[in-house]
Amino acid sequence: LNSGSSLEFPSTFPGGRRDVHLSGEMYIEVAPDKNKSFYVHTSGYDIKVYGTKFNVSTYAGSLSSVILVEGSVSLQSVNKQELFLLPEEQAIYSESTGTFNTQRVDIHSFISSKDGYLTFEDTPITEALKQIERYYNLSFNYDDNVSFQNLTCTGKIILSENLDNVMTALTLISATKYKKEDKLIYIYKE
Repeated sequence: LNSGSSLEFPSTFPGGRRDVHLSGEMYIEVAPDKNKSFYVHTSGYDIKVYGTKFNVSTYAGSLSSVILVEGSVSLQSVNKQELFLLPEEQAIYSESTGTFNTQRVDIHSFISSKDGYLTFEDTPITEALKQIERYYNLSFNYDDNVSFQNLTCTGKIILSENLDNVMTALTLISATKYKKEDKLIYIYKE
């Protein structure tokens, strides 16, 4: 589970199903079991797992998506047709239509946090900041004159205990400075 996430499941799985409920983000590897199907339930859709490795992200205020690393999963929202993902494919859920858009992706940029780093490839700075906020359980404040609109970043940030190292890397690629007060970080123009 990533920071700010919760997973609910019973102490034992009754009957022929293994059902879990996710809020937030998780990377999971599920062993196949033809006698006990595995389901992940999110606020908008369900994932049926056929023995696989995948990542699910359902944070409020961010795009909800599933990235299949290997194996097979299917996705289904209310009253919609079941969608099967291919390995290295991402499905992004549209809450307004209850449908998924799929695309091929580099899976490493989506699952790297489990290995202690974040990878960005033309990622909007605001999305990079959201990931850092969640990982370190903090909030960013921006001066009125700070705008990250249309700014992206590419690179790798090692998620160390020293937040200053992460912030130094971020301010270098965005031409800003920062000041930390408790769990608040203020970002401002140089």
